[in-house]
Amino acid sequence: MENPKLTQLIETNERVLFADRIKKFRANCFYKQERIIVITTCKLYNIKKTKVQRQILIKDLAGISKALLGTKAEFTVHVKNNYDYRYLSEKRSEILGILKYRYADYMNENLPIYGIQSERTNLFHTLEKDFKRGISKFPPKHFRIECENVIVGSR
Repeated sequence: MENPKLTQLIETNERVLFADRIKKFRANCFYKQERIIVITTCKLYNIKKTKVQRQILIKDLAGISKALLGTKAEFTVHVKNNYDYRYLSEKRSEILGILKYRYADYMNENLPIYGIQSERTNLFHTLEKDFKRGISKFPPKHFRIECENVIVGSR
């Protein structure tokens, strides 16, 4: 996605690896908002029109949950010591692949990917209000999909 205005929002020491329109779920779990997701060498950006709503360092990712039923386009980005983002994108596989490889390259360990046996990941989506109350909705360890690891022989 070549967009000069978008490029101005990204820090100069970063290189854009992926950018596309995406649907972000609001806190009510059903209403979706259009956003632009940008993945750079260091960060994941959530952009609303021409304003950065949030930027998450790749190293601060805690994992990703993906819906295994239905359209299989929904996923939740879990963030260490913070609330999550829940998205819907037909390019989910590409997005997850880039995040997995960037995380592995940056952290020298695998980004945990969790499979949710549902069309939605909302049961494992820590909202901002949950986080403020000390509630975490991180998926259990047995939901982890080991074959998603990019570093073989590592967890």
